[in-house]
Amino acid sequence: MLGGSVLRTACRDAAAWPHLFIGVNISPVQFRLPGLTGGLVAIVEEAGFPFHRIELEILETSYFENPEHMRDVLSELRKLGMGIALDDFGTGYSSLAALLELPLDKLKIDAQFVRKFNDIRSASVIHAIVALARAIGLKITAEGVETEQQRLFLRSSGCHFLQGYLFSQPVVADVITQMISAGKVTPRVN
Repeated sequence: MLGGSVLRTACRDAAAWPHLFIGVNISPVQFRLPGLTGGLVAIVEEAGFPFHRIELEILETSYFENPEHMRDVLSELRKLGMGIALDDFGTGYSSLAALLELPLDKLKIDAQFVRKFNDIRSASVIHAIVALARAIGLKITAEGVETEQQRLFLRSSGCHFLQGYLFSQPVVADVITQMISAGKVTPRVN
């Protein structure tokens, strides 16, 4: 399973970064696989990685295929300490029922809204997502942050976390270690 290989590598690499969290995507296809929970738990335990430093990123489309199964799997993983983030919020079905039924910790605002933040409609959607997430006790990450103006807007809008090329392009594990040594990475505080 490719997702298992990604999680295994992420746990192995992040073991050297004791103050950082990792986010790993779980695809809708993975949710269809039998034994998903046991497989993920086995990988994390084999790596000796702390469950609380892992955030699983899921798509809403997974929810609609089998809501009860998804809720059960995520509840089990969350009991172990893993965080659960709903990725690309606002681009799929954006089910408000999923927000209430799933054991979520975070919403991730899709980059397409961030790119158009200076358009009144996109800005309004961002404000609405932030207000909704905060009202039900969820943290918010904005994806695709590329400019200082976007950063300022999103921070003032109430986003807890930001990610994008403004901070770093994707890099390999060795570069992350170098960035930590140089003080260019700030640990996330939950």
